[in-house]
Amino acid sequence: MEEAIVIDVTIGHAVNLAYIEEFPERQSHYDEHKSHAWERFYQQSPARSTTFIISALNHLLTVRPVEITSQQLTTQGIN
Repeated sequence: MEEAIVIDVTIGHAVNLAYIEEFPERQSHYDEHKSHAWERFYQQSPARSTTFIISALNHLLTVRPVEITSQQLTTQGIN
């Protein structure tokens, strides 16, 4: 079951990346266009879809620094 969730998240992220590349102005309200994004993704060639799946995996597996404010540290009792 966990494998299916990982695959679903990865492909969903690939759909988002592909759609936002084509329509960057819709990034802030992507949820309103999600069905259109999936439709466009299914219409792509397998090679193009694979490129976005690889990009999604790269994005999801890249460790990024997290910025934590002093207020968040105080709220969590760390400071």
